Amino acid sequence: MGRKPLVVTATFLNIIFLAGIPLAPNIQVAFVLALIAGFSYSIMDSGTFPALIEAFPKNSGSATVLLKAFMLQYRRSV
Repeated sequence: MGRKPLVVTATFLNIIFLAGIPLAPNIQVAFVLALIAGFSYSIMDSGTFPALIEAFPKNSGSATVLLKAFMLQYRRSV
């Protein structure tokens, strides 16, 4: 299967969240969209972390910590 379908799926789900959240008519719809965003982040992690570990085999621990720091900063800005 590979990692590409996971990353594409996560990106698609994130687009749904980002497009839908400003248009959410009530809190229930916003809650469902937030759940979709959570699924998106989890799927993205499962696709990107193995690729990052392969890209930096000698410093994989530092690379994953750095990626998580960037992802946390992104999530706070959304």
